[in-house]
Parts: sequence; structure tokens; C-alpha cells
Amino acid sequence: MKSLKEFVKALLWGPDGNPSLTSTMALVAFLSFLLVTAYLVLTDKSWAHYEVFAGVTCGGGLLTQVGGKYINNKSNF
Repeated sequence: MKSLKEFVKALLWGPDGNPSLTSTMALVAFLSFLLVTAYLVLTDKSWAHYEVFAGVTCGGGLLTQVGGKYINNKSNF
């Protein structure tokens, strides 16, 4: 079984062995979603525009991944 470090490296590095900016951006968006959500749950606070934040971080991360895959495979079309 691979270590967590190798797993994260495989997520962030592209097929050519170079770091992928779009994957890094998507991971940062997802981690910020998790951290802010955990903070709000643990402190029992509410945020009036949380649904906008959740939509932007999760939806934006998804679109960033799709865009990254398109950029990486652009030469294959």
C-alpha cells in the first residue's frame, strides 16, 4: 500500500511528472471548504452566505479539475 505522501503527490503532479497548477488549486479549494465547514460546525456558528462559499469552493474545484484535464489532453485531440 502506498503511503499518504505518495498518494497526495500523485494527485498534485501531472502525467509528465511536473506539478499541476489546476490540481493544486482544486485541492486548496476543497481543503478550505473542509476547514471552514469544520470550524463552523465545531464552534456552532452560522454564516449567512455559506451556500455561496460551498458552491464556489466545491463547484470551482470541479470545474478547475475538468479544465486541467482538458489542458493536459489538448494535444491528444
